[in-house]
Amino acid sequence: MKRNRMMLVASVIIVGIIIGNIFLLNRTGTSHSEIIHVDTAKAATQTISETLIASGLVIANEKAEIYKDETMGKIKKWHVHEGAQVEKGDLLFEYANDEWLLNMEQLENLQNSLQLTLQGKQENFDEIENEFRKDLEQGIDVETAKKNAEKKISARKREIRFTELEIESNTMKLAALKKNEADFKVVSPVAGTVKINSPSNILEYQSEGPLLRILTSKTPVIKGTLTEFDATSVKAGQLVKIHAKAMPEEEWAGVVEALSYTPIQAGNGQVSAVTSYPFLVSIKEHDKSLPEGFHVSLEIELNAKQNVVVVPFDAVLMENDKEYVYVVEQGTIRKREVEIGLIDDNWEEVVSGIRAGEVIARNPQVAWVEGMEVKLNVIP
Repeated sequence: MKRNRMMLVASVIIVGIIIGNIFLLNRTGTSHSEIIHVDTAKAATQTISETLIASGLVIANEKAEIYKDETMGKIKKWHVHEGAQVEKGDLLFEYANDEWLLNMEQLENLQNSLQLTLQGKQENFDEIENEFRKDLEQGIDVETAKKNAEKKISARKREIRFTELEIESNTMKLAALKKNEADFKVVSPVAGTVKINSPSNILEYQSEGPLLRILTSKTPVIKGTLTEFDATSVKAGQLVKIHAKAMPEEEWAGVVEALSYTPIQAGNGQVSAVTSYPFLVSIKEHDKSLPEGFHVSLEIELNAKQNVVVVPFDAVLMENDKEYVYVVEQGTIRKREVEIGLIDDNWEEVVSGIRAGEVIARNPQVAWVEGMEVKLNVIP
């Protein structure tokens, strides 16, 4: 009796273990049967831009600073004087670049020479006719004399065409060189009053500071500096978003007005490890007060693309140097490798891998496996 009771107890224990294991298996299951809760977003089509973050200071009146570019040569002629009133686009001064002038003179002389050569070849067809008559007078039969004349005419036409091609090529070189002529003429980027740093000796100006400033009582501007690494990406005309550190909720629109490639020298005669260059940003609409002296942060738009597919930055998973997103399809997730393009603070451009309108899981995890069932926290 005691033996039977022990066997019964052992049987109960074994059955309990089996039931417990089945319960645990059903509870944990495989990674594919696990249900995960996810936030989602739809891949959208919109404009995205790559930005550069910089800082600056709101200043009054000094709307523009013009620096001397040593690579352009000496200053040949000034067109303004101290205190002059200028409009945007007015000529301030000109550089005299001897190499450019020499190249222009050589191309112009070559063009004149080619024109004279062409004119001579076009007018000398009479010589071929005279040679034809001489051949006949010397007893050469008409057919032979005619063939000789045709050969000479064909050769002369080839010479004319070759000269015309040389003229066309030289004309293109002249046009390209003349485009560079504008680089030697410096114009005012704004309207205002000219303030020259050394008006008594402006042609021999040697200071490391700006040659002149254009002062205006209109909208203030923002002055800042860029490192040598960032300066190569910034150009005049790029759009800028402006945020004042003391007024974080406000935003102003601006544009890069000028960038000087004359470096700012480190103080106390020290050599800086990184070179800095000054730049100016104008405020497009100064309808909200932005006091002078305020420190601001600047988002400079370097590159913009329109109508591209984007996803939130938190929807992209980096794994083994590749980038992936999880697409939600029929209640499960599917892993897709994607190619990422431009990135801003909130969005990442998807060059390939998904289409606009597809539902993407946010905050993906490395442990996720394709085929997992999902429950959407918010239906997109």
